[in-house]
Amino acid sequence: MINNNTITQEEYISLINSYNNGNSEDLLLKSKKIIEKNPNISIGYTFSGAAYLLNKDFKKSEKFLMKSASIDPKNAITFNFLGLVQKNLKKFNPAIDNYKKSFELNPDDGSPLNNISNLYREIGNFAESLEYADRALDVNQENINFKINKISALTSLKRIDEAKKYTDECLKTNLDNAVLFNNAGVINQILKDFNLARSQFLKAIELKPDYFDAYLNYIDTLILLEEPKTVIKIFGDLISKFPNMHALYSKLGDLFIKLNREDEGIIFFEKLISKIGKNALIYNQIGNLNRILNNNVLAINNYEKAINLDPKLAVAFNNLGATYYENDYYELAEKNYLNAKDLNPDDNVIYHNLGNLKNAQKDFNAANNYYSLSLEKNSFFYDSLHSLVRNKAITEEDNRIGDWVEKFNSGYLDDTAYSTLGFALGDLYEQFNKNEKSFDFYKKANDILKKNNKFDLNATSEYFNSIKSTYPIEYIKENDSFNKDIHSPIFIIGMPRSGSTLVEQIISSHSMVTGLGEISYFQEEINKYSQKKGLTFPFDVNILKKSEINEIKKNYLENIYENSTIKNRFTDKNLHNFLLVGMIKKIFPSAKIIHVSRDALDQCISIYAVRFTGYHPYSNSLEDIANYYLLYKDMMNHWTQYYKENIYEVSYENLINNSKKSIENLLKYCDLSFEDNCLKFYENKRPVKTASVYQVRQKMYSSSIGRSHKFRNYMGEVNEILKNE
Repeated sequence: MINNNTITQEEYISLINSYNNGNSEDLLLKSKKIIEKNPNISIGYTFSGAAYLLNKDFKKSEKFLMKSASIDPKNAITFNFLGLVQKNLKKFNPAIDNYKKSFELNPDDGSPLNNISNLYREIGNFAESLEYADRALDVNQENINFKINKISALTSLKRIDEAKKYTDECLKTNLDNAVLFNNAGVINQILKDFNLARSQFLKAIELKPDYFDAYLNYIDTLILLEEPKTVIKIFGDLISKFPNMHALYSKLGDLFIKLNREDEGIIFFEKLISKIGKNALIYNQIGNLNRILNNNVLAINNYEKAINLDPKLAVAFNNLGATYYENDYYELAEKNYLNAKDLNPDDNVIYHNLGNLKNAQKDFNAANNYYSLSLEKNSFFYDSLHSLVRNKAITEEDNRIGDWVEKFNSGYLDDTAYSTLGFALGDLYEQFNKNEKSFDFYKKANDILKKNNKFDLNATSEYFNSIKSTYPIEYIKENDSFNKDIHSPIFIIGMPRSGSTLVEQIISSHSMVTGLGEISYFQEEINKYSQKKGLTFPFDVNILKKSEINEIKKNYLENIYENSTIKNRFTDKNLHNFLLVGMIKKIFPSAKIIHVSRDALDQCISIYAVRFTGYHPYSNSLEDIANYYLLYKDMMNHWTQYYKENIYEVSYENLINNSKKSIENLLKYCDLSFEDNCLKFYENKRPVKTASVYQVRQKMYSSSIGRSHKFRNYMGEVNEILKNE
């Protein structure tokens, strides 16, 4: 409604048209002329605010809109714009209040209600989103934008059948709406009708040739249809069309990673630079690919190139920080994380990364503050919540617990969020000694992961047997006499959650030892050799010539000593090395191999209670874990038949109950003198990045012994599988 004493109808329509067309310069010029003519007219400030909104200068926009509201507190459009601005400023509650005020002032316009629906969906409140979408439609049942918003809300709530039915009805009368076709494609993609989804995304693009999101969804569908060559070809055209879209380069980079074609991806991006010129976003992606390949120097170099080209590219600073963090250069990591935070203070991932950094540095208070900030920025980023739980920073009186449980039970979380939240709540209720609730969360979280994380017991058994048959005891004994040298790495092997991190923490507290954690260099060198020779592991170790053994050894050690801070001795705690013991002893005959074991039932439940991000397909079922445990024990029995004197067995329980003597014997085996520092391992400031980071910063405690007793009502089948263990 226009007050004719302020501006004319024609002037108002002209302002609206400029806004709808996204012409911020024209809108700002027109609105400032109105202010200059009469500074007491609110509408000039309203559309100046709208112009700055278009330019994404939200703080300046808010200033003008607040000025407008103070002049005319009954201008509905002002409060609607103010809601949009405050939503972008993450001022969610004030934004909702202003949307509501806008609707109260003009109840014939459902747009503010639709905007509330959008806001609720963005912050994960999907039920409220649907409610307000319906309320907007009550005002105007034919508004296609309101209908689309309802479709989005239904999809977010995983009410897919309803969403599809409603979408199909809308399509009957709206065959020229690109957004509707895009949403239809998303729904059919969820329903795994990829061919129909593809055609709908293409229709959306046909209707709106610059529809970037539809292009991305189309690409996702092609990937799901396993048409990577088509995707890579399409990217060339899209990059020319959208040269500054970070999401495009990111998706292409992810595709090369998914296809295990990182080297090809680097070549592709480098050719792209030669074609379109230097581009910060491309250098950032080249950095990502090199980081995956452990080409850390090249990764750092490319991130720095990206930053030099665009000093405001927060994602490049964050990636550079992550690379330094992964390589234990903590000061440089923190410097770059903080730069990223200053450039993008609303990015929750940056705060989470800073939390991980502080966690590794044993500064748990600072870590928890960062994790809390991350959760504030994104209440659905449950990795930060889980970190807070692990650090025992959530008390039973915390009033947010009920909300987390409600979200877990809501049915609208995706699999990643659902499983991460489930493990967090499982840990939390276990801390509260509410074991029935705890196990229920662990089980539900594992069940959702197991759907896409299949464990093939027969294939695994065959693989383990092939290793044993390739490395028979007699064979190893006959061929273990050459290539002795001075290098004596300390390999720590076993199952996850066995106490291996604690053992490494103890040994690395020695003045002569550097703890390197779960490095993958040894497997990588074996894989490189296998690929070079056209072999698959396991292969006959006898084919290795002395020169080849020396090459593998040299490459492995060069990776190790690339970090100049490495001391004389080091630990390699990649637990999967238990499959490579024969190869380790062939290449490093004098290597020290420490096998950490734990009570079988405690071992199983401890694995079950962790959300693994690496390759542990057996970890989502107690029965699978128990069966895998038997295979692992059988493999270790195979190695110890010959290497009994060379593999040192450490019992987690004995280490806890008889600490000093156990540590003395452990150091003696490693040819290390006894040092008191090893008894004070919890003071060791070396980086620890496993799930045990909080535990190994504490003094010895026995509460983890007998953990399975708390869950004995759920261990029946596991007991049966392990009865002869």
